[in-house]
Amino acid sequence: MTQSCEHCFKPEEGSTKLDRCSACRWALYCSRACQSANWYLHKSICRGIVRCNEKIDSFPPGDPERKVLEITAELRKFTGRNRDLLGQAAIQAINLHANHDAPNKLALEVHVQWLPYSARFRVIHAFVQPLEVYANLGDVVQQRALYHHKNKTEDGLMGCILIMIKCGEGSDLPRPVYSFTYCAPDHDGAARAPKFTWMEELIGTIHEEPPLSTAVAW
Repeated sequence: MTQSCEHCFKPEEGSTKLDRCSACRWALYCSRACQSANWYLHKSICRGIVRCNEKIDSFPPGDPERKVLEITAELRKFTGRNRDLLGQAAIQAINLHANHDAPNKLALEVHVQWLPYSARFRVIHAFVQPLEVYANLGDVVQQRALYHHKNKTEDGLMGCILIMIKCGEGSDLPRPVYSFTYCAPDHDGAARAPKFTWMEELIGTIHEEPPLSTAVAW
């Protein structure tokens, strides 16, 4: 599945080319105008990613805390590369086609395993959770609320599906590592979303990641 602009959700196809935020190298935009319009939403994530990257070098190689930070950085890249597939799976998982209020009640949690020998993740499990399960993760809830409000009130979309990506179960990480993303289609977009067996698609496809070739311009 193609990648899309963080602000207007325009896919990267034809003459539309996406560039990465030069600070965090995670968010994708089709234009400077979209990047500027989305800054009030993106800035907290962007600054958090930059701080995480700066902290990595403050720990010696082999330090458990350094490993957590390195896996966190890789998990954000993984989330960005697979955002559209994760979003389409979330639409299926919470049955958005039939229940347009589902983003207000449900989230998709995806468990992944880090494969150091190939420097990539693979999905091992995914399931739907009530949204209130993440109430103790204040930053996640706040960011999701901002996106949800923006998409509902400004763009006429259906709000945000929270997708939590978790790495840490069954590994030697001292604590779980999380990343998160969103899918925010309008009613027509939800109706057009391809129907597929989302669990099988995530487990069978998402770890086969293409090379990351998107340019960095802004």
